[in-house]
Amino acid sequence: MELNRTDFRVLIHYDFLKGLNVSVCYEPLHNLKLESAPSKSQICFWLGEFKRGRQPLKDDDSEGRPACAVMQKSVSAAKAMIETDAHITIERYLGISSLDVWTILRACLSVHKVSDQWVPHQLTDEQ
Repeated sequence: MELNRTDFRVLIHYDFLKGLNVSVCYEPLHNLKLESAPSKSQICFWLGEFKRGRQPLKDDDSEGRPACAVMQKSVSAAKAMIETDAHITIERYLGISSLDVWTILRACLSVHKVSDQWVPHQLTDEQ
């Protein structure tokens, strides 16, 4: 018999309605010897949620994977910034992480840091 998270929440909600505390609620769930059984902290969280009046037992809807900062808009803005001032701190102006800026500069724009300036990997005759 395999229980999912919603099944465990039903059991925790039942114990909440009976007025049981975390320790008393934890023991029968722990005695089931299932890997998917919730921890004491998880039981404490759900008892608190029920105490605050939460009704649905299902997971909250989430928007899925977070949006990536490496978009064409960010790439264009970063390119314009390093063309005007190669010493600029791009993270501060675009509001994205330094890892995303590094990805934009290296993978999308193919520039490398030379003498404290970002320059294209293939230099032209003028450069």
